Amino acid sequence: MSVSKKIKSIKNSVLNSIHNIHSIFALCALNFRNYSDNVLSNDPNIIVSLTSFHKRFDQLHLTIRSILTQKFSAPYSVHLILSKADIDIAGGVPKEIMALEKYGLKIIVVNEDLRSYKKLHYTLKDYPEKIIVTADDDVLYPKNWLTGLYEKWRKYPSCVVCYRGHFLAFKKSGEFYPYAQLMKNPMKLKRSTPSFALMPTGVSGVLYPPGLLSDFATREELFTEYAPFADDIWYKLSSLATDTKCVQVKFYNVHFPHLRGSQDNALNKMNVAQSLNDEQLKKCYKVFPEILDKIKLKI
Repeated sequence: MSVSKKIKSIKNSVLNSIHNIHSIFALCALNFRNYSDNVLSNDPNIIVSLTSFHKRFDQLHLTIRSILTQKFSAPYSVHLILSKADIDIAGGVPKEIMALEKYGLKIIVVNEDLRSYKKLHYTLKDYPEKIIVTADDDVLYPKNWLTGLYEKWRKYPSCVVCYRGHFLAFKKSGEFYPYAQLMKNPMKLKRSTPSFALMPTGVSGVLYPPGLLSDFATREELFTEYAPFADDIWYKLSSLATDTKCVQVKFYNVHFPHLRGSQDNALNKMNVAQSLNDEQLKKCYKVFPEILDKIKLKI
């Protein structure tokens, strides 16, 4: 092994250890948080929506608890979208998750398995007039997570808001930078300023105000054809189609603690390591060049 590879291996090992420590502290802190009465509202204007699959069912209740115990001043609802196939494989919804219904969790079972699209697709179709916040199923969200998204949206009400994102950018040759380079912000753009180029990534949470995504956001025949494994790309395309900019809560990417072991099955390994995101981005650009060209406006 070369020296550079050894250094990289040591660096990754140290980072993993730090992330594991953060996760342990976050789990301990979760035990001292109280369930929010605001989740029990009958008709809230804000819906937090997430999905999962059977391999993560055993720890899913921890993520949901972190969402149900937000320190947030407005009423909100929490929807868990699960496919019937995943429930059948798991032998049912775990009792730890079912127990959270009394604290306001709504479990919605669907026949299709649209993978990561499930967390926004059905909620957007059923509640187009609501503010929808998407969350991932393997993250422990801090108690002020929802407040951060909401307060940033109040400052920029015509923007999609996120904690983490990548800037889409073109090389001089007219092609997109490889996704692995996009993750490094090659154009050095400001994250806390509304931008057409910023693409929210769902892991840390994304707030979608009503009416800011194109109608084709929920067109299954389109996203299953052009971006079947890349909902981040598809929803970015959908916001660009309505001339909607995106903005981050902080001036840097925020990474919240993950549940230990949950990243073993992460979709991003396939999308990034195997360049699947690059392929899907190229497909979308080939079909919708006039929409994605708005990225060149930068801000």
